[in-house]
Amino acid sequence: MLLTLSATCLRSLLLPGPRQKKAKMDLADLPRFTHEELGLRGLNLSTDLLVGADRSRLEFLRERADKAGCACLLLIEHNTQNFGAASEKAGAEAIARAHRVIEAAHVLGCNSIALGVQSDEKAESIQNVVTRLKKVVERAERLEINVLLAPAPGLTAAPERLTDLIKKVGGFRIGTFPDFQAAAASKDPIAYLRRLTPYAAVVSASTIKFAADPIFEAPPEPAPKAGTSKSRSDVLSDILAETRKAGPGDAAPPMPPTPGAPAAAPADELEDELGEDDESLEGLEEALLGLEDEDEPPPPKPIPNHETYDLFSLVQAVASVGYDNTLAIDFRGAEDVTLGIIQSRDALQAAIDRAERAD
Repeated sequence: MLLTLSATCLRSLLLPGPRQKKAKMDLADLPRFTHEELGLRGLNLSTDLLVGADRSRLEFLRERADKAGCACLLLIEHNTQNFGAASEKAGAEAIARAHRVIEAAHVLGCNSIALGVQSDEKAESIQNVVTRLKKVVERAERLEINVLLAPAPGLTAAPERLTDLIKKVGGFRIGTFPDFQAAAASKDPIAYLRRLTPYAAVVSASTIKFAADPIFEAPPEPAPKAGTSKSRSDVLSDILAETRKAGPGDAAPPMPPTPGAPAAAPADELEDELGEDDESLEGLEEALLGLEDEDEPPPPKPIPNHETYDLFSLVQAVASVGYDNTLAIDFRGAEDVTLGIIQSRDALQAAIDRAERAD
């Protein structure tokens, strides 16, 4: 799985505040910042960050993203659209808005858009949603853009309702945009993600709050070499044990002299060479222990501890259905946003690695 960044969590830097005339960071600098400072290789933008942008501005953003090696992958519609409205005018406006988002995503080089559906669960409203989404998907298919439905109150809040809606709309270009926070708020987060992820092209890996103290996870034990049932550490321990047990009474009987071979050295000379205090044995032990140290695994690394909900179980849930696309980091906490993104990155990568080992 590839970790990417949802730019929505950097809204405070990318949009000017109430008393600011200029944002702290220009949107065109975001791809480079994402790649070089955050260590991420993909970007998901939201439409509220593009207010007032024309085609030339979008093309410029795409060029900057390509140069930075951090492509724009997903465009998220900031507001839910009233596809279930009884009014034909309101429904037409929702379709037109979705078409504009698709066009912008195409210019940016994105392969998907995500939007929320506003609708109740009445049969007439559901039929309105299906009819109007089909028109949206038709436009998206011509431009090879995926339409991903994000969690929203009402019709699409329950995963069963959302997947049924997708089946009614039909086509290969409509899917889901599951969200970790929404999953954690459901009755069964694991079942929630397992139901929606098979239809997903992107999963929103939202994070909220990290504990002050990290957790430590020991690295996996190295696999034994082929043909051996013992680890190197065990083999070295056996050698040292056998060497210590060996004494004068355990020595093998002497071999008869070979004709023409030089005479064996007297016992007292051998004793002088070996030493009476086992210095040579100690040297062998130190050498073997030195070799053993070279194979010792590195100490466990600290992993940021996400205390709001268990990230590993959620990552494992999406991995369990064969998902191997992108996880979009979206830090939604009150702490420093840059630190929160970095902590999210490290915690999610550790969860991905652990999930892969579990498989």
